[in-house]
Amino acid sequence: MLLDRLQNDRSLAAFAGQFVSLKIVTDNNPDWAAWSRKYPMKGNSIPQLYVVRADGQQLYGGAGSLPGDALPQMLSASINLAGRVFNSDQARFLGQAVEAASEALAKEQLLNAGVLLSQLNSLGSPADLNSYAAPAMRSKEIFNELKIALDGQVANAMSALSAEKVNDPLAHALVIFETESVFRLFQAWRNEAVTLKRAAQKLQGNQLVFEQAESIVKARLAAVSPVSRVRNRAESLYTTVIRKYEGTEAEALAREELKRLAPESKILQMADGGDEGSSDAGDLPKYRLWTAKSGNFTTNAKYLKQSNGRVQLLKSTGETVIVEIQMLSEADQTYLKKISVPGT
Repeated sequence: MLLDRLQNDRSLAAFAGQFVSLKIVTDNNPDWAAWSRKYPMKGNSIPQLYVVRADGQQLYGGAGSLPGDALPQMLSASINLAGRVFNSDQARFLGQAVEAASEALAKEQLLNAGVLLSQLNSLGSPADLNSYAAPAMRSKEIFNELKIALDGQVANAMSALSAEKVNDPLAHALVIFETESVFRLFQAWRNEAVTLKRAAQKLQGNQLVFEQAESIVKARLAAVSPVSRVRNRAESLYTTVIRKYEGTEAEALAREELKRLAPESKILQMADGGDEGSSDAGDLPKYRLWTAKSGNFTTNAKYLKQSNGRVQLLKSTGETVIVEIQMLSEADQTYLKKISVPGT
């Protein structure tokens, strides 16, 4: 029998760890009829020998013993058709990465799914690991499903940002930069990452929101990285967004995400303790980023006072400017309402 020969025949020792030997009981076995229909066999003699690949494809089916060199030749030919064989560590790593990426994709966490799947780059292209093992085949499915999902969401985002009136531009910008970031993780999609970024840059009036979105996505990428050294940078990246874009939707979003990631973060504690961002005019943050409603103007400046529909700002260069409040972004106008004090 094949099992005995694999165990005892030295000429077959090289094949012993590359096949899983199974013995099929044919007498009074209700599954035998289904098996024999699926895997046809020529001849009726015994033993009947099958070689079936991991994906269920029959590679060999023959009746009767294979004499001399015929058996090792058949096994060698089967291995050539069986695809890549992973060692135990690789197989474990592959299974864990695929399971995690599949779960993230099911939850529509596309950035996370992309990062998790990209771990398999160390084994080859996740789109084709040259293996018929179930996790490797699932890797290919996830790769294709992820691409379809990314293409769909970025098409919607680009369409929304091209409209005359854009609702929630930051959300659409985040989709674009998350998609571009995932594209860059895989060699097959890197040209599309470049094309997408160029197309986004052509959308007029969105430069500031794109800058904010790109900064937030960098923090998100760090937060979901499988490398602890990279994950440790996420808090610092979120803090940079909070400080740089104070008073904007980007700041609020960064605070929300940082609170989930690192609730004890120093900048969050400062805000809770009233040391930063106080609403009293005499205790305002020194500088913040102010943005025109059109998106074509930004300046880093300190609030001085507001009156008669205008706000006076002190730029970091020392220059004082007066801006019509109605020309500022909605976030800036909301901020001014919060800090408005009679007499200022």
